[in-house]
Amino acid sequence: MGHQTIVHGYIEIAPGSEAHNAQVIDRFDFDEVWPLRRVFSNPVTGYRGGFVSFADGLKATPDEWPEWRQRFEQLLKGLSAISARVDFAEFESSACDSYAYVFNQSGTGKDRAAHWTRCRLGPNGEELEETDLPA
Repeated sequence: MGHQTIVHGYIEIAPGSEAHNAQVIDRFDFDEVWPLRRVFSNPVTGYRGGFVSFADGLKATPDEWPEWRQRFEQLLKGLSAISARVDFAEFESSACDSYAYVFNQSGTGKDRAAHWTRCRLGPNGEELEETDLPA
């Protein structure tokens, strides 16, 4: 019997970027089975911005979650987005993990730099570790 992991979350997209983000999602090279299937909604406009939601049931153990997360981060880097949240839960072992992502920009003109920061969250939402993702 396999281990089932439920992964779900959302991506908060930049205002006015719905069309761009829909194209990125449509053109992304999703996997047929593992690790990252096309389980992402089309961008939906909400209050003060838009969102892409996702959820999937995976045959995966907690040791395999980083592979899914790496593919998710590839998709995230192509989107015009502000933040994201990913939650993993594996029922056989009661393991869970949560990550928050924030898009950071600094500088101006030619010196402008942008990158994503991933923050692993504790059970009460506290920040446990922060990692800047390469561009």
